Amino acid sequence: MQKYKIDWLSFSVKNYDEEPKNTLDENLLELLGYDFAEEFSTDISGKNFYNRGATISGYVNVYWNDYTDTKNPVRKNSSKTMNVVYTGQGSTDLALRNDNDWMKIFTILTQYEPRNKPESKDEAETKPSVNITRIDIALDDFDELVKFDDIEKKLKKGHYRSSKRSYNIVKTSDQFGQKLGETIYIGNARTASGSRGNVYARFYDKLAQYREKNQLVTSDVREHWGKTGKEVWQRFEISFSKNYTNSIVDDILNGESIDKIFKGSLRNLLEILTPRGTDKNKNRWYKTRWWEDFLEYDERKGFDLPERDVMLAETLEWLRVAVLPTLNVMEKIGKERGFDIYDLVRKAKKPAELSKKQSRLIADTRGKSDETINEYLTKFLLGIEIEKERGGK
Repeated sequence: MQKYKIDWLSFSVKNYDEEPKNTLDENLLELLGYDFAEEFSTDISGKNFYNRGATISGYVNVYWNDYTDTKNPVRKNSSKTMNVVYTGQGSTDLALRNDNDWMKIFTILTQYEPRNKPESKDEAETKPSVNITRIDIALDDFDELVKFDDIEKKLKKGHYRSSKRSYNIVKTSDQFGQKLGETIYIGNARTASGSRGNVYARFYDKLAQYREKNQLVTSDVREHWGKTGKEVWQRFEISFSKNYTNSIVDDILNGESIDKIFKGSLRNLLEILTPRGTDKNKNRWYKTRWWEDFLEYDERKGFDLPERDVMLAETLEWLRVAVLPTLNVMEKIGKERGFDIYDLVRKAKKPAELSKKQSRLIADTRGKSDETINEYLTKFLLGIEIEKERGGK
Protein backbone atom coordinates (compact mmCIF):
# COMPACT_ATOMS: atom_id res chain seq x y z
CA MET A 1 0.00 0.00 0.00
CA GLN A 2 1.33 3.39 -1.02
CA LYS A 3 -0.30 6.76 -0.42
CA TYR A 4 0.37 10.28 -1.68
CA LYS A 5 -0.41 13.49 0.19
CA ILE A 6 0.54 17.14 0.28
CA ASP A 7 2.43 17.46 3.55
CA TRP A 8 3.09 21.22 3.55
CA LEU A 9 1.67 24.17 1.67
CA SER A 10 2.43 27.84 2.12
CA PHE A 11 1.55 30.89 0.07
CA SER A 12 1.31 34.66 0.30
CA VAL A 13 -1.51 36.90 -0.96
CA LYS A 14 -0.91 40.41 -2.20
CA ASN A 15 -2.86 43.43 -0.92
CA TYR A 16 -3.23 46.19 -3.52
CA ASP A 17 -4.30 49.09 -1.29
CA GLU A 18 -1.74 51.89 -1.24
CA GLU A 19 -2.27 52.41 2.48
CA PRO A 20 -4.09 49.34 3.82
CA LYS A 21 -5.42 49.13 7.38
CA ASN A 22 -4.45 45.46 7.39
CA THR A 23 -3.52 42.75 4.89
CA LEU A 24 -5.81 39.99 6.17
CA ASP A 25 -7.83 38.46 3.28
CA GLU A 26 -10.76 36.54 4.76
CA ASN A 27 -12.37 36.14 1.33
CA LEU A 28 -9.65 33.77 0.06
CA LEU A 29 -9.83 31.75 3.28
CA GLU A 30 -13.58 31.44 2.78
CA LEU A 31 -13.10 30.17 -0.78
CA LEU A 32 -10.83 27.46 0.65
CA GLY A 33 -13.51 26.45 3.17
CA TYR A 34 -12.62 28.44 6.30
CA ASP A 35 -14.63 30.84 8.44
CA PHE A 36 -11.95 33.08 9.91
CA ALA A 37 -14.09 34.66 12.64
CA GLU A 38 -15.51 31.34 13.84
CA GLU A 39 -12.56 28.98 13.51
CA PHE A 40 -9.31 30.84 14.05
CA SER A 41 -7.76 31.78 17.37
CA THR A 42 -5.88 35.10 17.35
CA ASP A 43 -3.91 34.47 20.54
CA ILE A 44 -0.65 33.79 18.68
CA SER A 45 1.88 36.43 17.75
CA GLY A 46 2.97 37.33 14.25
CA LYS A 47 6.13 35.96 12.67
CA ASN A 48 8.06 36.12 9.39
CA PHE A 49 8.02 39.95 9.61
CA TYR A 50 4.23 40.09 10.18
CA ASN A 51 2.85 41.69 13.34
CA ARG A 52 -0.38 39.64 13.63
CA GLY A 53 -1.17 35.93 13.60
CA ALA A 54 -4.05 33.46 13.93
CA THR A 55 -4.24 29.68 14.01
CA ILE A 56 -6.42 26.60 14.01
CA SER A 57 -4.78 24.35 16.63
CA GLY A 58 -1.30 25.09 15.28
CA TYR A 59 -1.79 23.31 11.96
CA VAL A 60 -3.35 26.12 9.86
CA ASN A 61 -1.55 29.41 10.48
CA VAL A 62 -2.25 32.85 9.05
CA TYR A 63 0.02 35.91 9.37
CA TRP A 64 -0.71 39.45 8.24
CA ASN A 65 0.10 43.07 8.97
CA ASP A 66 -2.16 45.34 11.00
CA TYR A 67 -1.14 48.92 10.28
CA THR A 68 -3.41 50.26 13.04
CA ASP A 69 -1.51 48.40 15.76
CA THR A 70 0.54 51.09 17.52
CA LYS A 71 1.83 48.80 20.28
CA ASN A 72 3.36 46.36 17.80
CA PRO A 73 3.95 48.41 14.64
CA VAL A 74 4.59 46.86 11.24
CA ARG A 75 8.27 46.43 10.42
CA LYS A 76 9.71 48.62 7.71
CA ASN A 77 10.88 45.68 5.58
CA SER A 78 7.56 43.82 5.80
CA SER A 79 5.41 43.39 2.67
CA LYS A 80 1.75 44.20 2.05
CA THR A 81 0.75 40.54 1.99
CA MET A 82 -0.96 37.82 4.00
CA ASN A 83 0.98 34.60 4.59
CA VAL A 84 -0.82 31.25 5.03
CA VAL A 85 0.94 28.09 6.21
CA TYR A 86 -0.60 24.61 6.19
CA THR A 87 1.44 22.00 8.08
CA GLY A 88 1.05 18.29 7.37
CA GLN A 89 -2.20 18.01 9.32
CA GLY A 90 -3.27 21.41 8.01
CA SER A 91 -2.85 20.18 4.43
CA THR A 92 -4.98 17.14 5.29
CA ASP A 93 -7.63 19.45 6.73
CA LEU A 94 -7.56 21.61 3.57
CA ALA A 95 -7.96 18.53 1.38
CA LEU A 96 -10.90 17.23 3.43
CA ARG A 97 -12.72 20.57 3.15
CA ASN A 98 -12.33 20.47 -0.64
CA ASP A 99 -13.21 16.84 -1.40
CA ASN A 100 -9.51 15.98 -1.77
CA ASP A 101 -9.55 17.93 -5.04
CA TRP A 102 -6.11 19.52 -5.29
CA MET A 103 -6.82 20.68 -8.84
CA LYS A 104 -9.70 22.72 -7.40
CA ILE A 105 -7.51 24.09 -4.59
CA PHE A 106 -4.69 25.14 -6.91
CA THR A 107 -7.17 26.62 -9.39
CA ILE A 108 -8.55 28.82 -6.60
CA LEU A 109 -5.05 29.93 -5.63
CA THR A 110 -3.70 30.57 -9.14
CA GLN A 111 -6.81 32.43 -10.36
CA TYR A 112 -7.65 34.37 -7.21
CA GLU A 113 -7.94 38.15 -7.45
CA PRO A 114 -8.45 40.22 -4.28
CA ARG A 115 -11.40 42.58 -4.28
CA ASN A 116 -9.05 45.56 -4.04
CA LYS A 117 -7.00 44.59 -7.10
CA PRO A 118 -7.19 47.50 -9.58
CA GLU A 119 -7.99 47.06 -13.25
CA SER A 120 -4.67 47.83 -14.83
CA LYS A 121 -2.41 46.68 -17.61
CA ASP A 122 0.62 47.37 -15.48
CA GLU A 123 2.88 44.30 -15.66
CA ALA A 124 3.26 44.11 -11.88
CA GLU A 125 -0.50 44.00 -11.43
CA THR A 126 -1.12 41.31 -14.08
CA LYS A 127 1.03 38.83 -12.19
CA PRO A 128 -0.76 36.25 -9.98
CA SER A 129 -1.99 37.70 -6.70
CA VAL A 130 -1.14 34.48 -4.83
CA ASN A 131 2.49 33.40 -4.63
CA ILE A 132 2.85 29.72 -3.67
CA THR A 133 6.13 29.59 -1.77
CA ARG A 134 6.46 25.96 -0.69
CA ILE A 135 4.92 22.56 -1.41
CA ASP A 136 5.99 19.27 0.21
CA ILE A 137 4.76 16.07 -1.43
CA ALA A 138 4.96 12.84 0.57
CA LEU A 139 4.79 9.21 -0.58
CA ASP A 140 3.99 6.85 2.27
CA ASP A 141 5.16 3.28 1.67
CA PHE A 142 3.68 0.59 3.93
CA ASP A 143 5.32 -2.36 2.13
CA GLU A 144 9.04 -1.44 2.20
CA LEU A 145 9.35 -1.40 -1.59
CA VAL A 146 12.98 -0.39 -1.11
CA LYS A 147 15.13 -0.70 2.00
CA PHE A 148 16.75 2.37 3.52
CA ASP A 149 19.83 0.25 4.31
CA ASP A 150 20.26 -0.50 0.59
CA ILE A 151 20.00 3.21 -0.28
CA GLU A 152 22.52 4.06 2.45
CA LYS A 153 25.04 1.48 1.17
CA LYS A 154 24.81 2.84 -2.37
CA LEU A 155 25.26 6.44 -1.20
CA LYS A 156 28.29 5.61 0.94
CA LYS A 157 29.92 3.69 -1.94
CA GLY A 158 29.29 6.60 -4.33
CA HIS A 159 27.11 4.42 -6.53
CA TYR A 160 24.70 7.18 -7.45
CA ARG A 161 24.25 10.27 -9.56
CA SER A 162 22.48 13.37 -8.23
CA SER A 163 21.66 16.96 -9.11
CA LYS A 164 22.58 17.75 -5.51
CA ARG A 165 26.10 18.06 -4.17
CA SER A 166 25.46 16.47 -0.82
CA TYR A 167 23.56 13.85 1.09
CA ASN A 168 23.27 13.30 4.81
CA ILE A 169 22.15 10.36 6.96
CA VAL A 170 20.89 10.98 10.48
CA LYS A 171 20.19 8.07 12.82
CA THR A 172 18.66 8.19 16.29
CA SER A 173 19.02 5.58 19.02
CA ASP A 174 17.97 5.05 22.62
CA GLN A 175 20.21 5.00 25.69
CA PHE A 176 21.05 1.33 25.01
CA GLY A 177 22.17 2.00 21.44
CA GLN A 178 19.02 0.50 19.92
CA LYS A 179 18.18 2.16 16.59
CA LEU A 180 15.01 4.26 16.82
CA GLY A 181 14.85 5.91 13.42
CA GLU A 182 16.71 7.09 10.35
CA THR A 183 16.48 10.01 7.92
CA ILE A 184 18.28 10.25 4.59
CA TYR A 185 18.59 13.73 3.07
CA ILE A 186 19.30 14.32 -0.62
CA GLY A 187 20.24 17.98 -0.90
CA ASN A 188 19.99 20.54 1.84
CA ALA A 189 17.00 22.49 3.12
CA ARG A 190 19.31 25.39 4.00
CA THR A 191 20.87 25.66 0.54
CA ALA A 192 21.02 29.30 -0.55
CA SER A 193 18.42 29.41 -3.28
CA GLY A 194 17.77 33.07 -4.02
CA SER A 195 14.71 33.85 -6.07
CA ARG A 196 14.91 30.55 -7.95
CA GLY A 197 14.10 28.40 -4.93
CA ASN A 198 15.23 24.97 -3.84
CA VAL A 199 14.21 21.33 -4.07
CA TYR A 200 15.45 18.51 -1.86
CA ALA A 201 14.31 15.10 -0.62
CA ARG A 202 14.21 13.31 2.70
CA PHE A 203 13.41 9.67 3.39
CA TYR A 204 12.55 8.69 6.93
CA ASP A 205 10.98 6.10 9.19
CA LYS A 206 7.52 7.53 9.85
CA LEU A 207 6.54 4.61 12.08
CA ALA A 208 9.50 5.28 14.39
CA GLN A 209 8.37 8.91 14.61
CA TYR A 210 4.86 7.83 15.62
CA ARG A 211 6.12 5.37 18.21
CA GLU A 212 8.48 7.90 19.75
CA LYS A 213 5.50 10.22 20.28
CA ASN A 214 3.19 7.40 21.45
CA GLN A 215 0.79 8.12 18.59
CA LEU A 216 -1.86 5.76 17.24
CA VAL A 217 -1.83 5.02 13.52
CA THR A 218 -5.10 5.06 11.58
CA SER A 219 -7.26 1.95 11.25
CA ASP A 220 -6.66 1.43 7.50
CA VAL A 221 -2.91 1.16 8.12
CA ARG A 222 -3.40 -1.26 11.01
CA GLU A 223 -5.71 -3.36 8.82
CA HIS A 224 -3.06 -3.44 6.06
CA TRP A 225 -0.40 -4.54 8.52
CA GLY A 226 -2.75 -7.27 9.72
CA LYS A 227 -2.93 -8.60 6.16
CA THR A 228 0.80 -8.38 5.41
CA GLY A 229 2.07 -9.36 8.87
CA LYS A 230 4.69 -6.60 8.63
CA GLU A 231 4.59 -3.21 10.35
CA VAL A 232 6.37 -0.78 8.01
CA TRP A 233 5.83 2.91 7.33
CA GLN A 234 8.49 4.65 5.26
CA ARG A 235 8.02 8.18 4.01
CA PHE A 236 9.66 9.59 0.87
CA GLU A 237 9.20 13.35 0.78
CA ILE A 238 10.24 16.08 -1.65
CA SER A 239 10.15 19.75 -0.70
CA PHE A 240 9.78 22.39 -3.42
CA SER A 241 10.14 26.12 -2.81
CA LYS A 242 9.66 29.35 -4.74
CA ASN A 243 9.92 28.91 -8.53
CA TYR A 244 10.03 25.11 -8.29
CA THR A 245 6.49 25.16 -6.93
CA ASN A 246 5.21 26.73 -10.14
CA SER A 247 6.10 23.73 -12.32
CA ILE A 248 4.55 21.34 -9.79
CA VAL A 249 1.28 23.30 -9.70
CA ASP A 250 1.25 23.60 -13.51
CA ASP A 251 1.69 19.82 -13.85
CA ILE A 252 -1.17 19.15 -11.42
CA LEU A 253 -3.45 21.63 -13.22
CA ASN A 254 -2.53 20.03 -16.55
CA GLY A 255 -3.78 16.67 -15.27
CA GLU A 256 -0.45 14.91 -14.72
CA SER A 257 -0.65 12.07 -12.19
CA ILE A 258 1.01 12.78 -8.85
CA ASP A 259 2.87 9.46 -9.18
CA LYS A 260 4.50 10.67 -12.43
CA ILE A 261 5.26 14.12 -10.97
CA PHE A 262 6.80 12.72 -7.80
CA LYS A 263 8.79 9.87 -9.37
CA GLY A 264 10.11 12.17 -12.11
CA SER A 265 11.23 14.72 -9.52
CA LEU A 266 12.84 12.00 -7.42
CA ARG A 267 14.72 10.65 -10.44
CA ASN A 268 16.13 14.14 -11.09
CA LEU A 269 17.34 14.22 -7.48
CA LEU A 270 18.77 10.71 -7.25
CA GLU A 271 19.72 7.92 -9.63
CA ILE A 272 21.14 4.81 -7.97
CA LEU A 273 23.72 3.04 -10.11
CA THR A 274 25.59 -0.26 -10.38
CA PRO A 275 29.24 -0.15 -11.57
CA ARG A 276 30.07 -1.60 -14.97
CA GLY A 277 33.19 -3.62 -14.37
CA THR A 278 36.20 -1.37 -13.77
CA ASP A 279 34.73 1.52 -15.77
CA LYS A 280 34.81 4.64 -13.57
CA ASN A 281 32.62 6.75 -15.86
CA LYS A 282 29.21 6.81 -14.14
CA ASN A 283 27.52 7.79 -17.40
CA ARG A 284 28.19 4.24 -18.58
CA TRP A 285 27.14 2.49 -15.35
CA TYR A 286 23.98 0.43 -15.11
CA LYS A 287 20.87 1.78 -13.47
CA THR A 288 20.11 -0.28 -10.37
CA ARG A 289 17.07 -2.45 -11.00
CA TRP A 290 15.37 -2.19 -7.58
CA TRP A 291 15.56 1.62 -7.70
CA GLU A 292 14.26 1.70 -11.29
CA ASP A 293 11.36 -0.55 -10.27
CA PHE A 294 10.55 1.86 -7.45
CA LEU A 295 10.61 4.85 -9.84
CA GLU A 296 8.15 3.30 -12.29
CA TYR A 297 5.01 5.42 -12.21
CA ASP A 298 1.32 4.85 -12.80
CA GLU A 299 -0.46 7.48 -14.90
CA ARG A 300 -3.69 6.72 -13.00
CA LYS A 301 -2.26 7.18 -9.50
CA GLY A 302 -3.49 10.35 -7.80
CA PHE A 303 -3.67 11.76 -4.29
CA ASP A 304 -5.18 9.33 -1.83
CA LEU A 305 -8.11 10.12 0.43
CA PRO A 306 -6.56 11.89 3.39
CA GLU A 307 -6.86 10.45 6.87
CA ARG A 308 -7.55 12.81 9.73
CA ASP A 309 -5.77 12.48 13.05
CA VAL A 310 -7.09 9.62 15.14
CA MET A 311 -9.90 11.31 17.08
CA LEU A 312 -12.11 10.27 20.00
CA ALA A 313 -14.29 7.70 18.20
CA GLU A 314 -11.36 5.78 16.74
CA THR A 315 -9.37 6.02 19.98
CA LEU A 316 -12.26 4.47 21.92
CA GLU A 317 -12.69 1.79 19.24
CA TRP A 318 -8.96 0.97 19.46
CA LEU A 319 -9.24 0.73 23.25
CA ARG A 320 -12.26 -1.57 22.90
CA VAL A 321 -10.74 -3.90 20.32
CA ALA A 322 -7.01 -3.87 21.08
CA VAL A 323 -6.58 -2.82 24.73
CA LEU A 324 -9.58 -4.18 26.69
CA PRO A 325 -8.79 -7.86 25.92
CA THR A 326 -5.25 -7.38 27.21
CA LEU A 327 -6.48 -5.55 30.31
CA ASN A 328 -8.88 -8.42 30.93
CA VAL A 329 -5.97 -10.87 30.91
CA MET A 330 -3.89 -8.62 33.16
CA GLU A 331 -6.83 -8.27 35.56
CA LYS A 332 -7.00 -12.07 35.96
CA ILE A 333 -3.22 -12.35 36.41
CA GLY A 334 -3.35 -9.53 38.95
CA LYS A 335 -5.96 -11.34 41.04
CA GLU A 336 -3.72 -14.42 41.16
CA ARG A 337 -0.48 -12.53 41.87
CA GLY A 338 -1.77 -9.75 44.11
CA PHE A 339 -1.70 -6.58 42.01
CA ASP A 340 -4.34 -4.31 40.51
CA ILE A 341 -3.61 -3.53 36.86
CA TYR A 342 -5.94 -0.51 36.88
CA ASP A 343 -4.17 0.96 39.91
CA LEU A 344 -0.83 0.42 38.14
CA VAL A 345 -2.12 2.20 35.01
CA ARG A 346 -3.24 5.19 37.10
CA LYS A 347 0.09 5.40 38.95
CA ALA A 348 2.43 4.59 36.04
CA LYS A 349 4.77 7.36 34.88
CA LYS A 350 3.33 9.06 31.82
CA PRO A 351 4.98 11.32 29.19
CA ALA A 352 5.51 14.83 30.56
CA GLU A 353 4.16 16.50 27.42
CA LEU A 354 1.44 15.67 24.94
CA SER A 355 2.26 15.39 21.26
CA LYS A 356 0.65 17.85 18.83
CA LYS A 357 -1.71 15.13 17.59
CA GLN A 358 -2.74 14.27 21.16
CA SER A 359 -3.35 17.94 21.90
CA ARG A 360 -5.50 18.18 18.77
CA LEU A 361 -7.53 15.17 19.93
CA ILE A 362 -8.30 16.99 23.19
CA ALA A 363 -9.14 20.22 21.34
CA ASP A 364 -11.37 18.34 18.88
CA THR A 365 -13.23 16.60 21.72
CA ARG A 366 -13.98 19.94 23.39
CA GLY A 367 -15.96 20.90 20.31
CA LYS A 368 -18.19 17.81 20.38
CA SER A 369 -21.66 17.83 21.89
CA ASP A 370 -22.47 15.90 25.06
CA GLU A 371 -24.89 13.85 22.98
CA THR A 372 -22.15 12.71 20.59
CA ILE A 373 -19.72 11.83 23.37
CA ASN A 374 -22.41 9.94 25.31
CA GLU A 375 -23.19 7.96 22.16
CA TYR A 376 -19.53 6.96 21.82
CA LEU A 377 -19.26 6.01 25.50
CA THR A 378 -22.48 3.98 25.44
CA LYS A 379 -21.26 1.96 22.45
CA PHE A 380 -17.91 1.49 24.18
CA LEU A 381 -19.58 0.13 27.34
CA LEU A 382 -21.87 -2.19 25.35
CA GLY A 383 -19.06 -3.48 23.14
CA ILE A 384 -20.61 -2.05 19.96
CA GLU A 385 -18.39 -0.91 17.09
CA ILE A 386 -17.81 2.86 17.10
CA GLU A 387 -17.74 4.25 13.57
CA LYS A 388 -14.68 6.28 12.62
CA GLU A 389 -15.10 10.04 12.34
CA ARG A 390 -14.73 11.50 8.87
CA GLY A 391 -15.04 14.85 7.17
CA GLY A 392 -13.33 18.22 7.26
CA LYS A 393 -15.07 20.68 9.51
